[in-house]
Amino acid sequence: MPKCSCPVSDHQVRGAVEGSDLWTRFLETRAELYRPDCPNERKCACPCGEVIIVETVEDEGFVTCPSCKEKVCFKCQERHEGSSCAAYWQWRKENDTSDKAFEELMSSEGWRNCPVCQAPCSRASGCNYMTCGSMACRNAGGTNFCYVCGEKLMLATEHFTHFPDGMFSDYCLNKRKASMSQLLQEFTRLPIAAPRPRSMW
Repeated sequence: MPKCSCPVSDHQVRGAVEGSDLWTRFLETRAELYRPDCPNERKCACPCGEVIIVETVEDEGFVTCPSCKEKVCFKCQERHEGSSCAAYWQWRKENDTSDKAFEELMSSEGWRNCPVCQAPCSRASGCNYMTCGSMACRNAGGTNFCYVCGEKLMLATEHFTHFPDGMFSDYCLNKRKASMSQLLQEFTRLPIAAPRPRSMW
């Protein structure tokens, strides 16, 4: 009916076209019009990032994402079914502390992150020409890097050229450059003696 002025609810649209391209277009349009301060809309915390049109809040304050079917907290828009918002954020805070403790452990043990996938790597023995063993790097063809400075090594010849004192020495081109730069800075900070007066005779 072209002249009908009766509004169509989101629930009616969903019931009529869910699962079709029209429903996808409807959700995309709603996502574009999404405003965080809108009281009846929430954004899914999953990678889908779906905008949830809240019609009813389930028990314990959760809403279900129409795309991935995950339950999202109505208050904080995070996934923590089975625990309160306060307990979840306390866990997040403790988890962040754990990450910091792990970084301190890596530093104290002298471990390195892969320059590509950031996976922690430890050298038990052998030379400083490292190959990352993570699945991400193996699937991408492998990543080689220097265990001394952490730089990605592109060429097979760098197995030798990047280490002027040999691959088993904890010394590489970048470390030598840093040492030279430090020496230069220290040299420029040395006091310059005033020239001695010269006798005219």
